[in-house]
Amino acid sequence: MSRKSSGTWAPPPPPSNKAWKEASRDRDLSSPIPYDPSETYSIGQVIVHVGFGVGVVMGVKQSNKIIVVFKDTIRKLLMGRNRAGCGLRGV
Repeated sequence: MSRKSSGTWAPPPPPSNKAWKEASRDRDLSSPIPYDPSETYSIGQVIVHVGFGVGVVMGVKQSNKIIVVFKDTIRKLLMGRNRAGCGLRGV
């Protein structure tokens, strides 16, 4: 059995990203560092990722991964990746 729309239904508003609000509070977001997996980052640095946009590093995991809070998502990204180890020979 399917429901008929009454015409008054509207999708709920997007949830506010509390993690982003907390992570970006008191941070200078005007000049983020471009994300590069061969570089290393520290907690609190503001980065910009080509797919996710501006984010704040909120954690370091296993010395080669960072946890980054973006406006719409939280992601684990690689860092300090050896160029020889990621198929970039001769670069």
